[in-house]
Amino acid sequence: MGGKFKAEDADDFTLNVNCIVSDYINYKLKKDGFVWSTSPKITGPDNEVMLTVRRICDEFEERCSKQFRDMYSNCAQVDVTADSVFKVYEELIGKELNWGRVVGILTFSGIMARQCMVSGQASKVDYIVDWTCEFISQRVEPWTREHNGWKGFVEFFKVPTKDRELKPGWGLLLGALGVAALGAVLVQRA
Repeated sequence: MGGKFKAEDADDFTLNVNCIVSDYINYKLKKDGFVWSTSPKITGPDNEVMLTVRRICDEFEERCSKQFRDMYSNCAQVDVTADSVFKVYEELIGKELNWGRVVGILTFSGIMARQCMVSGQASKVDYIVDWTCEFISQRVEPWTREHNGWKGFVEFFKVPTKDRELKPGWGLLLGALGVAALGAVLVQRA
């Protein structure tokens, strides 16, 4: 991993996926007391996209704390591989992609990164970032372009929380979380 990403302009909504995912994983691990030694260095001020991703993923993880506790437990039981990660992400996006499901992908990547640190597999964090970026680039990026890019993400989540709950997909993601966690376990045991 390593490397540098430039995020100079706080209004730049054209950040690449690697920058967004790396920033979130690094933020999540630091918040949980871990140091990701191979984290890419992101220069410049925090970007509105990055700040929104951090805030919304934190909010989502807090709202779904029981599901995420179960996911932590399930992640501890499996060997995280590219194939299992892609299958979980496919479950998370389901049949209809939306911003809530993108949040699920990002939040789950943070959970997996944390679990790798807890289980002494820090080197797998780089893989998780790579796999997440690859999946988002292949399966999510075309949809985001149709929905105003990452600027659309920021705009969507400017809506107050109680109003956002009524938007399609946000609440539906909760069921997908349980399915995805179970799917990850079953994929590895099959």
